[in-house]
Amino acid sequence: MTSPEEELELLRRKIAREIKARELAESQLERYSREVYHTNQSLKENLQRVEKRSFELEFLHNASGMVNSDLSITGLLKSITSYIAKFVAANAGGFYLYSDLSIQEVEEALVWTKEEQWHHDDKLVSLIKAHVQIKNTQDIPQWIIAPLEQPELENPLSTWLIYKTYTLDKRSTVVLAFLCGDQSIQEETLYVLDTIHDHLSSGLKRRLADKRIQRRNKQLVDTIATLETTQQQLVQSEKMASLGILAAGVAHEINNPIGYIKSNLEILGEYQVTFSELLIEISSLVKANTLNYDLLQQLYEKYDVTFLIEDAADILQTNIDGIKRVSDIVKELKTYSHAGENIQSLISIKDCIQSALKVAGNALKYLHQVEAGLPDNLPKIIGNAGQLQQVFINLFVNAAHAMPKGGELLIQSEVNAEQKTLSIFVSDTGVGMDAEQQKKLFLPFYTTKPVGQGTGLGLSVSMAILEAHNVKVQVKSDVGLGTTFKLTFPLPQ
Repeated sequence: MTSPEEELELLRRKIAREIKARELAESQLERYSREVYHTNQSLKENLQRVEKRSFELEFLHNASGMVNSDLSITGLLKSITSYIAKFVAANAGGFYLYSDLSIQEVEEALVWTKEEQWHHDDKLVSLIKAHVQIKNTQDIPQWIIAPLEQPELENPLSTWLIYKTYTLDKRSTVVLAFLCGDQSIQEETLYVLDTIHDHLSSGLKRRLADKRIQRRNKQLVDTIATLETTQQQLVQSEKMASLGILAAGVAHEINNPIGYIKSNLEILGEYQVTFSELLIEISSLVKANTLNYDLLQQLYEKYDVTFLIEDAADILQTNIDGIKRVSDIVKELKTYSHAGENIQSLISIKDCIQSALKVAGNALKYLHQVEAGLPDNLPKIIGNAGQLQQVFINLFVNAAHAMPKGGELLIQSEVNAEQKTLSIFVSDTGVGMDAEQQKKLFLPFYTTKPVGQGTGLGLSVSMAILEAHNVKVQVKSDVGLGTTFKLTFPLPQ
């Protein structure tokens, strides 16, 4: 049995152990709490860094998408400037051109602010430009940070101007500039902005090059259109020149039927007088009540009425034929001289050749024999009838001039079913050409004809027309024997 003193000692020892255990537990709890706190702080910092890196990666991704888009130079600069301004938490920003050339694709005097987005603000633009130092059109390798004087600012939150240049060409530079507060200027932020520099620079240069290519393409299209118009005018001028050369012959072709129509009308006038006299005599006999069949028969024989009626019918038909001949000549001349449209369609090459022969006929019909052995079933081709008629007229007139003392003009055809082509041969028995003349045959203004008989443009223009029709031209000529032109037309598929 323990004494009271011993029990009290035991109790004291127990209390001391509990106090020590509690102090140890509190110490461990404090250490664990401190570790948890530091761990939480570390996790928060890591989370912030991850979020920041994610934000930066999203910024780079979206900026790259803008550069790779189809936006114009102005559209790209607007999008990227406002996006960078939001990324760096800028109060304002803009893009400005420094150049001794005028680049219309870049707008100036625009500024972006958080409150009004894009708008014109000459005062703010002037402030930004006053602090941007540009000595040449070369890229500045890093972002420039320049302090702003507070009295100059309407918004005292902006204390710094950051800007960077992007070279468009040797003589032009675009500057991106932003008004920022102290907290916006971070080294990591500028590093991220540097990352997109090369990509944005190449995107701006590409757009400028594309714009210039578009302008040059438009200039080229305009030049081609002008050349086509000039060529059409040249073709029409050559037509008129050829028509002038043919004018005397055409006038003769028209005067012939007009001459005999005039003569026939004079004869019909005499017949009208004869019939009037006959009617007067018949009227007198009727009034005297002495007209009978025998007297009427005598009057018919006296005035030769049967001949007059038959001859008048022949004269009338001759006049109709003559008028039709004149009408045909005028129609062919109108078709030939008409400028028309440069449109190709399905046409008959035989009809085209026959029309050309009608126009050029007077140059051939007196001293030359024309053999046009073209079958009726010739396949049709794709072409412009008026232009091809001009080609054949040139060939026929040239053939006539090559045979001043007469000769034969032979027109033949050949169909190649395998190659799907139609060839037309135009041959003459004229003076022919030597090798040197054949080399110059299609040169503009080259001619072997006397002054007044040719412009030197006929075959040159004809070759241009044939090339536009994808026609292959071959010439075979021997001095003293004649010349053959072979025109090979592609047949429609």
